[in-house]
Amino acid sequence: MAKAAFIPRNAANYLLDSLPETERRDLSRLLEKVEVEPGQRIYRQGRPIDYVYFPTSAILSWTGMTRQGERAEVGMVGWEGMLGMSHLAGFDASPFDAEVAIAGEALRAQASRVREKFERLVSLQNLLLRYTCSSLTQLAQSSLCGLYHTVDQRLCRWLLTAHDRVRSDELAFTQDTLAGMIGARRPTVSIAAGALQKAGLIRVNRGRVTLVDRTGIEVIVCDCYWVIRRALGIFLEA
Repeated sequence: MAKAAFIPRNAANYLLDSLPETERRDLSRLLEKVEVEPGQRIYRQGRPIDYVYFPTSAILSWTGMTRQGERAEVGMVGWEGMLGMSHLAGFDASPFDAEVAIAGEALRAQASRVREKFERLVSLQNLLLRYTCSSLTQLAQSSLCGLYHTVDQRLCRWLLTAHDRVRSDELAFTQDTLAGMIGARRPTVSIAAGALQKAGLIRVNRGRVTLVDRTGIEVIVCDCYWVIRRALGIFLEA
């Protein structure tokens, strides 16, 4: 069995769990649980941000997109974080697209109401500022990876980064989704995934990829994954 680098403490969200009890209780009154589906568009670039999201089991991705419709993921958010920090920083419109990479549950709240809490809850401010530093590292390193590393390396980075944010060795997504996430064409991704499967590192079956040998993937992944993982570890251990 593969073993994820980070294991969530429970089915909740790390940011929310890390708040002092009074602040967590105050914020929890605003939250509702929602199910999100693969490919669901959460934010559209330039459109208003109505809700902020705290994933519990889902993975949400920030994506950049060209006018021609080409896209690539520059960061992902799972149980460790939130989506919507730009609204809390004063931007009413989203600076990027965001979509669901892996289905699951999230807690969400009206963005305007969370901003009101953010402006007066000091612990929430400090926690989200630390999280932003981790997120910026992920954004910068993912962008660099897309420029300089092969599809095989980008695929390994994405699989490991996603595996750090789920509670199973099985990841459910389509190859179309994965192609968009790593900025490659589907046939190219299929070849790369086939090579990993032939090497006994993963198992691919109808929209699902199972990590069979995580250690083996770690051996061949590019340094970008380790930079992203280290930034997440620093945030979680702070």
